[in-house]
Amino acid sequence: MFSSLNSLFGGIAFTILTGVIWTVLGAVYSGVASKQKSIVSFMFFSTVFFALLIWIFRFPREISSAELGRVALAMIPAGLCGIAGFQMLFWAMRKGSHAVAWTFTQSAMVLPFLGGWLIFHQAVKWFNFAGLLLIISALCALGISQNKRAERKNSLAALCLCVGAMVIQGISQFCTLLPGEWGMSEAALSWRLPLLALNSLAVWTGAFLALRPGFDKETFKMSGLYSFVTAAGQVTLYFAIDALTPAGMTGIVYPAAISICIMLFALYCALFRKEKITPLACCGLLQLLGGVILLFWH
Repeated sequence: MFSSLNSLFGGIAFTILTGVIWTVLGAVYSGVASKQKSIVSFMFFSTVFFALLIWIFRFPREISSAELGRVALAMIPAGLCGIAGFQMLFWAMRKGSHAVAWTFTQSAMVLPFLGGWLIFHQAVKWFNFAGLLLIISALCALGISQNKRAERKNSLAALCLCVGAMVIQGISQFCTLLPGEWGMSEAALSWRLPLLALNSLAVWTGAFLALRPGFDKETFKMSGLYSFVTAAGQVTLYFAIDALTPAGMTGIVYPAAISICIMLFALYCALFRKEKITPLACCGLLQLLGGVILLFWH
């Protein structure tokens, strides 16, 4: 009992920490979009640093080729969808409010939550659904409040980018849950991040060699910071997923972590980007907090 309770509290702590780390990630990504840096150069160097960090500090354990194939079956689509989703997010940030783009994109958390319930039959009580509805309502409130201040956010192209990023990111997040839900060994699970890193490295290396974009020292530095924060966030994310798997609560990891991230990123935009937080946005932030509490209530 104590071990189970300890795992639960550990999972919640790692989920909260992941949300904080992802806020820093959003701030760095926002800076790259604001400074009109090349996304290809930025992501190429980021994936190089990220792969080095993962393969040095999270070196995978030995497993059979069959197990490796099963992990790859989930992580390769997760990586490809993640790349596509963040590319769409980058374009959306170029077109309007960063808070709007980030908020709408992160609503992808609905998909892994619903997937955990519908496909893996995880226990979901009425107050968990109430939390999810609060979060969706909060996302709408934040989006509407910021939308009024964004010059071109109502354009069809920007809307399509946000919706596309949301759906694709949701698929990516759901795929990352699969190895754990399949009941794979700890050795097999140790391959999730290394495979994700190699997948991203292959894609962005190909894009960098094909397009040959320019880069500067600032892009290089921001890539290093981004890769370090990304690696930290991925490690805490999988710690949270693994800790909450025995309790059947993996479906709440993404909704809770991303809700925390959205709240903190909205504050970042208000304090550092001077994007005004309206009364409607404040209500949205409070709704997010309430939604997170209800999702954790198990």
